[in-house]
Amino acid sequence: MHASPALHGPQDRLPVPRWPRATLTLPVFVECWGRKLVAHIRNISAGGAMVATAAPLASGMKVVLSCGSIEAAGVIVWGEQGRYGIKFDAPISQALIDEQLSRSRAVAKRFKPD
Repeated sequence: MHASPALHGPQDRLPVPRWPRATLTLPVFVECWGRKLVAHIRNISAGGAMVATAAPLASGMKVVLSCGSIEAAGVIVWGEQGRYGIKFDAPISQALIDEQLSRSRAVAKRFKPD
């Protein structure tokens, strides 16, 4: 009988240099198992992202995150209570993150009640 890899929370990780993070809540797709799963991004940086989803993801799982103009392959490095950390295989540009944040804010502003 194989035990699935243990998921560790953010508190269990070793301290490593971190990219500046942008906090937001946006719907995204996380592709794994050949399917696109719905998730919500909670924060993103050039090196990775935290997403929330009801899907049971596992540490070590290869995924592709799609959020507007951002598409990044990565691996699940931790999980806790439906939240998962994704480390991107290659850093994405800060300009791409800023562009997505700007678009998201513009859309939110259009739908904000007066």
